[in-house]
Amino acid sequence: MKEKSIASGAACFLVKDASLTDFYKSSFFQWLKKEEFTSWGRHGADGSIDWVFVNINSKIFAPGLHGIGIAPVVGEHAVTISEFMTIYGIFERYKGLDTLRMNAEEQQNWNQRQAEAHRQILAFWDGLTYEMFREKVKDGLVNDYGRQPDNEVEAFMKKNEAWIRSSFDHKSPIGELLYALFMAW
Repeated sequence: MKEKSIASGAACFLVKDASLTDFYKSSFFQWLKKEEFTSWGRHGADGSIDWVFVNINSKIFAPGLHGIGIAPVVGEHAVTISEFMTIYGIFERYKGLDTLRMNAEEQQNWNQRQAEAHRQILAFWDGLTYEMFREKVKDGLVNDYGRQPDNEVEAFMKKNEAWIRSSFDHKSPIGELLYALFMAW
């Protein structure tokens, strides 16, 4: 038995219908072409097989083969053409949206917040010298993370000077550096 984990699964559906025995003449094949799905291209279709693998992420399909599981299947079971169309329609509704955005307005608001955060980051770094950055790190460690005495913070920072310098050179978010330094304390 295979081990189950949160990462188990796929984006491939196994679609089964009697009309698929003549797959390349089926209306489902025509629909797949219209939706710009492409063939896996590894084999032809066997007239005795009435199922097809359809991956909604890669938009690739492959007619089934006797005894061969071409790909892991969502839910580990076949669905009908009608059920597949319903599922596909749900995901098409979210096309072009980030994973956790549910509609265009939410996506637009998210994009605006991200752009503003990016502007703030650029403003933070504009004209900032290493000495100024180092002082902000020290201030963060003294006042925000554990309230350590100045002399202990300075000794700790000297021990981690290369790390702090690298963060400055790569324009790493100061909050991430402070958290990492605090965790390493």
